[in-house]
Parts: sequence; structure tokens; C-alpha cells
Amino acid sequence: MKQLTALLLLLLGSVPVVAQSFSAGLSPRLMAPIVTDATIGQGWGAAVWSRVELDDGKGLTLQLGWQEIRGYNSAVEILDTRVLPEGNTWWLEETARLKRLQMWLIDLSFWQQAWNENSPLTLEAGMRYSFGVTGTGNYQFRNIYSIGGATTVSRRGLGEEVLRGHDLGIRIAGYYKLQERLSLEAEAYQGFLNQWENFEGFAGPTTYVTTFSIGLALRLYQTKSL
Repeated sequence: MKQLTALLLLLLGSVPVVAQSFSAGLSPRLMAPIVTDATIGQGWGAAVWSRVELDDGKGLTLQLGWQEIRGYNSAVEILDTRVLPEGNTWWLEETARLKRLQMWLIDLSFWQQAWNENSPLTLEAGMRYSFGVTGTGNYQFRNIYSIGGATTVSRRGLGEEVLRGHDLGIRIAGYYKLQERLSLEAEAYQGFLNQWENFEGFAGPTTYVTTFSIGLALRLYQTKSL
């Protein structure tokens, strides 16, 4: 992951040689993720971004950010019952419940001002790679024997055996200039990878990262005529 980040920074760092301008800033965001069918969760995030203008009113954007999504409350449950040769009955119960996701993200996008280079509206489209994905919830494994009342219970937080540690998807965004250094932004993202890993013999619920967000883009630095 460090190598990928370094490569992206190196590639974008070489662009200003032919760029007309370079800017950088910060974007705090509130999100409305779709956590299940027709159910909206809540979330927030922030990103630092850099933008280069390659031609009049168009160019590339690179951003590094973090986000947290709440409201999933979805679970996987596996039940298995076996009758042993000596007549005892054995139950196996395995449960994983996802409540929220946290992740880092890298976006690489193409942007263009709508209508003309003086338009206050800028449109953006590109790809997002999310990494360091972690989940808040719980994972439980129980063994129950019918004779003797023996019960073995193991509980722990969600780990790699339950969730994928990365995601890849597409994003589109729009920015409306409010002031010289401040813009209102809106963004939609659709992930391609199901965040639940498959348990042995059982596929978890289909949970893709789908988010809508609104925030502010504050430009902190800008140079022109590079």
C-alpha cells in the first residue's frame, strides 16, 4: 500500500511541469450511506486533496481521506446440528454482526468546469481505492453439547475472517464555488467489492459500500502558470 501511495504522489507530482495551476486543500464531509435496501445510515469523513489544471478548466485531482459509516446492523449466522455416534447431540453456532465500517481512501479523478472555464460549477469523476477497512461489531463462536451441558464460547471483534480489508469503486462529485477559496461539494460513491467475506459453506449478506456525501472544499494553497 505504501508503494501505491508513493507511486500516485510521484505521478501527480510530475504533472505540474505541464500544468497551468496547482491547488491543495481540505474537505470535511457528512455522509448518508445506504447500509441496507432502502435504509440510510450516517457517517462522516475528511480528505486532503490536490488539484492540477492541465488545460483551461480541466485537470486531475488526487485526494487522501478517511471515513466512518454507521448503521449497518447486518449479520451472518451459521447453525449446524449433528448427532454423534454415542447419541449425543452437538450444536455449532457462529455469528458475526457488523455495525459500522471505517476506512482510508485514495481517489484519482478527472475534473472539468461545466459550460466554460469561468463556471462556478465543477464536475468530477474517477476511481477510489479504500484500504485499512475495519469493522465495529462482534464475532461469536459457540459449541454446545446436549449431554453434560458443556458449552464453549469464543467472542472477539470483527477480523479478517469476516471483512475484506479493501474496496474499489467509482465516484462522481460536483463542486459549486461559494467564495474564492470555498466550495460546496456533493459526492456519490459505489464500491464493487462485497465487504463480507464468505464463511465456510455460507455466503454472508451482500454489503457494498454505497455513500452519498455533502461537505465543504476549502482551498488552502494555489499557484498558477506552472
